[in-house]
Amino acid sequence: VSTQSTGRMHYLYSGSNESIWFMGKEIQSTELKQAISNIPWITYRSNFETIKTSIFTSDSGWGCMLRTGQMIIAVGLLRSLLSKEWNPITLLPKHTDTFKKVLCFFEDTPSAPLSIHNLALEGLNLGKRIGEWFGPSTVSIALGSLISRSLSTVQLYVPDDCSIYKDKVKKLCLRGNGKWKPVIILVPLRLGIYGVNPMYSENLLSTFKVPQTLGIIGGRPNSSLYFVAAQGNSLYYLDPHFCQYYVSMKEDSFPIETYRCLSVHKADVSHLDPSMALGFYCDNEKDFEDLCTHIQKTIANSDIINVKESSKEEQPSQTIDFTHDDFDMDDF
Repeated sequence: VSTQSTGRMHYLYSGSNESIWFMGKEIQSTELKQAISNIPWITYRSNFETIKTSIFTSDSGWGCMLRTGQMIIAVGLLRSLLSKEWNPITLLPKHTDTFKKVLCFFEDTPSAPLSIHNLALEGLNLGKRIGEWFGPSTVSIALGSLISRSLSTVQLYVPDDCSIYKDKVKKLCLRGNGKWKPVIILVPLRLGIYGVNPMYSENLLSTFKVPQTLGIIGGRPNSSLYFVAAQGNSLYYLDPHFCQYYVSMKEDSFPIETYRCLSVHKADVSHLDPSMALGFYCDNEKDFEDLCTHIQKTIANSDIINVKESSKEEQPSQTIDFTHDDFDMDDF
């Protein structure tokens, strides 16, 4: 075992015999680094065009939650485009063109539909100043607004009370011809005050065994990470806190090296900030029903997420407080 400590989060190359669950797939420890390097690694960038109405040409220091939000959506889009061919271990170089196609949605330019520019501007509608840190709920809703306006091939569903309402998802995804539009589901959660309550840990880790999982965005107070795999009590993640130069994607030959993470990072589940969002992807209606069954059997008994047939079963739920997941725990 070789470990380099970086505070509570650290690099790890583990000889553990415990299973590694990578987005619903059980993989070998020898495959972990390859799988992580095939996930779009979207980090801080600098030297991009100024974000409208601001002076920012970099998101360093404030854009990490936006970047992890971009990453989890990028994986959802990859799964949508590749369907049954999706496999994080063999993604590259086999599907380099698809990888690049997805990255273009997130290019750091106003013309890209899910760029840092458009996310930051969408935040203004949610009470967030450009340059202000977002929380999981806010970035989920901002992404939902942009996707609904600019992407026709996938939907984004963000429940506002930790309950997935099947009637709402079906209304969103079933088209007039009866066909299903693929859906990404982001579920904002708060699982404690100062840290994740231990009563939730086992079921939180078990979400990585669910075939439809996209992982978790969250991390430390005001510092977001993208968790993609679990082993024992540990989570493996991609870290957006590296500032790299803007890459133009105007030419098909643009380089992807800075969008691939070649190191392995992990954190103990007890060290996570309790504010996070869980992601899932359902390619079709059968996929969605399977997800609901998995949640009801393995997750719902801990009250992390609930599945309900109809939103009419409940009183109208309260609108999400866009600030509840954004405060700094040091304020207490």
